[in-house]
Amino acid sequence: MSVQTIKRTCSSLLLVSIFVPLLTGCWDRLEIEERAVVLAIAIDVATPQGEQEEPEVAHVKDSIPEPEGIGYQLTAQIAVPGRIPLGPSN
Repeated sequence: MSVQTIKRTCSSLLLVSIFVPLLTGCWDRLEIEERAVVLAIAIDVATPQGEQEEPEVAHVKDSIPEPEGIGYQLTAQIAVPGRIPLGPSN
């Protein structure tokens, strides 16, 4: 192989390796309707009754040991995406 053929092959491979990641598309896209807009967050000290009423949202009950000390309660206010005003109100 000549030197010019090797240079042309290397430049072609370099060009392809640069553009292949750009051609993958939106494989991890998230529609705007599926997103949540957090308007406010509150952190409070949890009451003993509130600690007992913890919902099984992110884990199976009794799969995580009870923490020692003070518990905290996190509350988030989330906007409904279809109800957010996008333009000037009349």
